[in-house]
Amino acid sequence: MGGPGSTRGFERAGILVEARCAWCGTVDLEPGQLVVHEGPGPDSLFEFSCPSCRRLNIHHLETAEVEVLAEAGIPLAPGQAPFELLERHDGDLITWDDLIDFHEQMGRRSTPLAILPTAPVDLAPGEQRDAA
Repeated sequence: MGGPGSTRGFERAGILVEARCAWCGTVDLEPGQLVVHEGPGPDSLFEFSCPSCRRLNIHHLETAEVEVLAEAGIPLAPGQAPFELLERHDGDLITWDDLIDFHEQMGRRSTPLAILPTAPVDLAPGEQRDAA
């Protein structure tokens, strides 16, 4: 298993997972420090807080990697995984000029944000979007 989301280096007696923190590099994790999310299809991901810098890391997993982690006794997390974090985002990056322009346009709004409705709006079935 290779790549930036690599998980390797198991020790059977006390399972130890070697993962890669985006900021610190290679770190060792105990099973309780690692959360594995299996997706509805072949996509899966894992997340952990780095034991050194405490930053959250989220990486893609291949099906074979999920199988190895399951064999090592690392359980799958219940519920829906935050797969939107792994979506590819195309297009230009937002610049400071873009942010300033947006801020100026928001300042010119005819309806102040304070009086906009805060209650959820019910949408017809055709207007709803699937967030997953």
